[in-house]
Amino acid sequence: MNRKEFTLVWVNRVRKVFNKKPLASLPKGIIGSAWKCPVALALGAEVADDSYISIRENGVVVKITEPPISVCKFILDFDMGKYPELVR
Repeated sequence: MNRKEFTLVWVNRVRKVFNKKPLASLPKGIIGSAWKCPVALALGAEVADDSYISIRENGVVVKITEPPISVCKFILDFDMGKYPELVR
């Protein structure tokens, strides 16, 4: 499983905790954006650098999580332009 696939699986596990439907694919995002990268958009979260993610519901932080290393590396790779198919 590559980093992109792993990230989608992890995102869907987190979404399940919040009773959200799973995604078939990661959404397209904006490079360098804490609020609009694919992981942030998929979770309704803020990705503060790549070391923690603040998940919000109705504007309130409900969980701060440290993503697995593969997700952190995916975020860094996305910001370096390694996933052009996910850039909008």
